[in-house]
Amino acid sequence: MDTSRHMRTSKTQGVGRRGFLKGAAVGAAGATLVSETALLSLAVLLLYRQLGIRPSLRPVLAALGATAAGGGALVVLWSAGPLAATAAALAVYGSLAALWRLVTGKDVAMVAGWLREATAGWSRA
Repeated sequence: MDTSRHMRTSKTQGVGRRGFLKGAAVGAAGATLVSETALLSLAVLLLYRQLGIRPSLRPVLAALGATAAGGGALVVLWSAGPLAATAAALAVYGSLAALWRLVTGKDVAMVAGWLREATAGWSRA
């Protein structure tokens, strides 16, 4: 069996930046997006049918706008490096979430409390 052809193909399609793992990551992200959307849709349907509650569209649209702005910042600033681009995207998203009152100070304090509780006993002090 001639393995030289297989080896050449493997080297050109390796695990690197443009290899098969990039495609796997995009596929995994797409599958996550589809399943989260399906779960959210079913939860909204269940809320409406069982309790007669209709969720407000305003927070959903604000969250989508903040996400799109953060994603846009990530794409535009990617050439500056992945760490800098990610930090900028998180700053844009967080700023818009606070500006549009998607997240309040009370929410931040609650999550900080959860983190303190979850990490209690993990320090080496």
